[in-house]
Amino acid sequence: MTESNPSKAPPPANSVHDESGGDAADDQLLGVARHLFAALGYDEVSTQMISDAAGVDPGTVTERYGGKRDLYLAAMQRTTDEWLVEQELITSRFTPDADGLFFLFDRLLVHCLEHPELPRLWQHRRLSDASDITDLEERNYARMVPQTLALVRSAVRPDVDAEVALWTVSWSIMCYAQAGLPTPQGMRRPPNDPAMLSRMRAHLRWHVRTMARQD
Repeated sequence: MTESNPSKAPPPANSVHDESGGDAADDQLLGVARHLFAALGYDEVSTQMISDAAGVDPGTVTERYGGKRDLYLAAMQRTTDEWLVEQELITSRFTPDADGLFFLFDRLLVHCLEHPELPRLWQHRRLSDASDITDLEERNYARMVPQTLALVRSAVRPDVDAEVALWTVSWSIMCYAQAGLPTPQGMRRPPNDPAMLSRMRAHLRWHVRTMARQD
């Protein structure tokens, strides 16, 4: 499990030039665009930036995806689809108790470390990125959240607000996955540092025990 650095260039996009493989070229173009959207936010990325990073003409972005807006929606959809694959695994192994809750949130932690686009794209969105796309949450949350919320609700005590619990723990995980935790002196400790990751997991296990059903 390695930390992704948004300041580094995305993987080479030479395959975009391959006119014989449209699907592969489209996939590579989407990957480049998603990297930029996650690193800089939708509002700060231009079609020209995407085309330069992908090594294609700006017209190719429009031809293959309809432009920046549709490319962004495709990037968000891919990010959601990746989580839904993980969610299927979680659902198949989930138990309505503290162990099940820990499994859910630990898998979210691993997913965010291995797919940093998810927390970064949504962090930008929470800061009003792409505000002209008003149905983004409806397009994606409706596919991601209800099933996960149902799992949490089945495992927490009756006096615990399952929805608030889901979001507060998820936000903590997403923030940690992006930046780790600073030392008291302000030095950065990356999220994939083994000692730091072990401490984060221990805290998650303690946290879920405080809200899980005891029966």
